Amino acid sequence: MDKLFKHTPCHDLSAVLKKLLRDLPQPLLTIELIDAFYQSHGVKNPNDLIYSLNLLVLLLPVEHRCTLEALLNFLKLVIENQASNKMSIHNVAMIVAPSLFPPRYIHPQDHTDLTAQVNMAAICCQVTEALLNNVDKLWYVPTDLVNQLRRQSEVERYRKYKKKYY
Repeated sequence: MDKLFKHTPCHDLSAVLKKLLRDLPQPLLTIELIDAFYQSHGVKNPNDLIYSLNLLVLLLPVEHRCTLEALLNFLKLVIENQASNKMSIHNVAMIVAPSLFPPRYIHPQDHTDLTAQVNMAAICCQVTEALLNNVDKLWYVPTDLVNQLRRQSEVERYRKYKKKYY
């Protein structure tokens, strides 16, 4: 396998990866969540955007989440080598966005409206950039949510204790 990767042009490997992602029976971001990922572009506050993407990633099935994490971390390495490969975060997002947001799942109401299709592609690219920019922050349950769950658990234990002994 290493020999194959070593002697295969990177553009061919990239094409295979994109084809694989596009041909999955269900998109990597799942049919149920892909529109929510797409709609996250409307979140203007950067911290809220990270938070919403974080929660959406955590809602993905574990196989999808692990695959997305591996893919984004790989793409992060590609971006880190942009001096030699010319693949900036924007370039990578433009190339990968159609694979994360396959047009058959995300498309404008009017399939003949070229402007709407271009806008949709730009939004998919923006969301993909946001995922790439925040790859290190997307895989953990947010601290405030953990604290809220702890408080809720403590209140529930106290209620049970109070009910049992009083």
